[in-house]
Amino acid sequence: MMGMGTRFEADPLYGRPCESYQLQIGLAGVEGLIVVQRALADVGGDGLHLIPATALHVTVLPLVDAAERLTEPKAETWTRHEAGWRMAIAEACRRMAPFPLRFTRLRADARAVIALDDANPLAELRAALAAACGLPERPVRRPDITHVTLLRVRTAEQVRLPERLPALSVEVPVAGLRLVRETVFPTLAFDTLAEYAF
Repeated sequence: MMGMGTRFEADPLYGRPCESYQLQIGLAGVEGLIVVQRALADVGGDGLHLIPATALHVTVLPLVDAAERLTEPKAETWTRHEAGWRMAIAEACRRMAPFPLRFTRLRADARAVIALDDANPLAELRAALAAACGLPERPVRRPDITHVTLLRVRTAEQVRLPERLPALSVEVPVAGLRLVRETVFPTLAFDTLAEYAF
């Protein structure tokens, strides 16, 4: 049972040191997500990494990606653009009001199992930040979905997911964002650089 016909592949970055800068919604300790991910991990066997509860998050906007290669050290890129990015984020957050995330569907991708909010409530915020948060050499990468990664593929041949993933209904109130420097992928270790309340 490979999980809805998905071709799995091991995530090569999992657990590796990295440097990335992201705007996130922290979801540490959201019980509904933890219950579902543990149930899937039990079924999925040794082929899956269970994302620790403390690392659960939604990436709102990746400013500098973990896998990205730049012409200069990432810390230098961050230092050069930090003030402008922080100003744009603070301004966008001043215009935000608290809202809920509603995770209603699970999806198995090549390297992960994710929970989706199909309403994609972050689309407008991402669009508002896109112009201010890119780099001269490339635009900002705007995720086109709102999701939280629950599990990542460790060994593709060992993944055993049911053909039909279980139903999901988890609502999470969101009243702010955090800006983080990720040091172990995927946010297994990170520094919080700033927090923005709505």
